[in-house]
Amino acid sequence: RRGPLMGLRELGLRRTAYRVDAQTRGYMREHGIRETWPAAERLLVCMGPNPAGSRLVRAGKRMAVSLKCDWIVLCVEPPAQRISPSDRDMLVQNLQLAQELGAQTVTLSGRSVGDEVLAYARANNVTKIIAGKPTHSRWRDKIFGSFLDQLVRGSGNIDVYVITGE
Repeated sequence: RRGPLMGLRELGLRRTAYRVDAQTRGYMREHGIRETWPAAERLLVCMGPNPAGSRLVRAGKRMAVSLKCDWIVLCVEPPAQRISPSDRDMLVQNLQLAQELGAQTVTLSGRSVGDEVLAYARANNVTKIIAGKPTHSRWRDKIFGSFLDQLVRGSGNIDVYVITGE
């Protein structure tokens, strides 16, 4: 029948896209190519110890379902920054939620959160990044620099989506 045939065709096309994507990532690694070659959509959700983390995870899940793509939840911890036990618990809960909803979770450590996110995104052929809207005041960004500004300016051909925590 037509319905099951269409479903099988879509399944075959999706498997082919995943295979081509895996081959493309291998080729890019072998040849030192740092640009994104989007053979298939791949979504990256940036998360830190923030009360709005669960909202970011759920927004990432909705977007991944609508795009029918793989998604990754990434947390980058600066080595010099200590987080409180309550923030650590919140972060662990949000990473567990992401795993329950089907995301691959990754935790990295690095001096510059923006640089680490972009390096990971390029290495894994990510096509879209979701980040949370800042809740702190603008003067802090002017003094210390803005993660979102660094992310947007360095993203190149990777789409960046900013989600509110409310």
